[in-house]
Amino acid sequence: MNIFEKHRFSAFAIGLLVIMNLALIAFIAFPYVTSTDNRFKERLGKDFISNKLNFSDEQKSQMFELRQLHRSEIRNLQREVNQKRQELFNLMRADDHSEEQIQIITDEIGMAVAEIEKSTFKHFSSIRALCTPEQLVIFDELLLEIAKRKGSGHREMRQRGQGKRNQSLPSLPDN
Repeated sequence: MNIFEKHRFSAFAIGLLVIMNLALIAFIAFPYVTSTDNRFKERLGKDFISNKLNFSDEQKSQMFELRQLHRSEIRNLQREVNQKRQELFNLMRADDHSEEQIQIITDEIGMAVAEIEKSTFKHFSSIRALCTPEQLVIFDELLLEIAKRKGSGHREMRQRGQGKRNQSLPSLPDN
């Protein structure tokens, strides 16, 4: 029985966290890639949320500080994830690796990805705390729109990429 049969839930959870992490990073780093709606692309600038909510100068300043802190935290966590992934792939080169080593490293990756998700949640919660009652209504709608656009953008990208990938592969001869 291999490690993935013993720890199916852990493997599933780690896989899900890795996918969510990659989606989050793609959305944050490449918002113009994840959306096919030009109007939405134009609105996803650096100050999209603060402009949409009509933040005061003080709110903008606080949001800027929150954003800087969040980006620093995410960068450090992402660096940790990348290092652990490298360790995991380096294990493939070693003939004497154990299932326990694999489990430990994948658990560490999962924990770091979970920390990224928690950090993002806390970041948006902190921004939400800056809002007035009137801004809260708009903010909640924006989060729904962003989540909806983000999800559809990734599906469209995958579908387009899948079609291109399949077209470029040579067909196998029938036996």
